Amino acid sequence: LHEGHASLIRRSRADGHATLVSVFVNPAQFGPTEDFGRYPRTHEADVELAASAGADMVWFPEVHDLYPSASVGVAGTPRLGVAGTMHVCAGPTGEVLCGASRPGFFDGVC
Repeated sequence: LHEGHASLIRRSRADGHATLVSVFVNPAQFGPTEDFGRYPRTHEADVELAASAGADMVWFPEVHDLYPSASVGVAGTPRLGVAGTMHVCAGPTGEVLCGASRPGFFDGVC
């Protein structure tokens, strides 16, 4: 997490909301040549930042928590078309910004 996330947490608290933060490294945002397994996961630092910003709880879901019926491909990416899964395509909007150099990136964000 970074300061942008902390500002969202502080805003939620200022608005009087209970604030649950989920931190999920989404394999659907990784292309076949990107290393999902080596992407940094900084749980302790994330909890510290979230707590100091006012989060009530921090949750680190695993792939199976959010993609319960998906099989997982070579790069850790859930295979699409598996019964019980859904795929959202960002379309032309997903071909700009990060999507220009990382095809499929925004499909994983949606």
